Parts: sequence; structure tokens; C-alpha cells
Amino acid sequence: MKRTYKYETHMHTSEASACAKCSGYEMATKYKEMGYDGIIITDHFFNGNTCIPRNMPWEERIERFSQGYENALEQGAKIGLK
Repeated sequence: MKRTYKYETHMHTSEASACAKCSGYEMATKYKEMGYDGIIITDHFFNGNTCIPRNMPWEERIERFSQGYENALEQGAKIGLK
């Protein structure tokens, strides 16, 4: 039996990308409600449309950049979203 999967393959989170309106947690929840099997976080990095201050120490910038992904991952694990 053939199974199809529904994935969002290009999604930004408000923790890292200036263009995003929702957090990783909110996006994971919404996409699960819409019947998706999984999401792929593609937040803007530091030379792009980021909302992370450029004058932060490198370690803090990386931590902030990863936060949307981490929030989505944690919520996804709870609700069955990959």
C-alpha cells in the first residue's frame, strides 16, 4: 500500500526570521491541525532577513537562531509532527 506524506518544506519562525509572524511552537501546532506529517524550518541566517541582533556574541546568536527549530521540535514530539 502506497502512503503519501504531507510536509511543509520552507517555513520561517519568528524567533529568527524577521518575515515570520509565528513561533516554532505555534507553527508546529498549526501545521499538525492542518493535517501535515512534518515541517522543515528554513529560518534566515545572519546575512539574510534575520531578527537576531548582529552585535550579539556568536554563541548567543547561534542559540537564538536555533530557538525556533528547538521550539518546533519539542512541540512536534508532543503532538506527533516530524
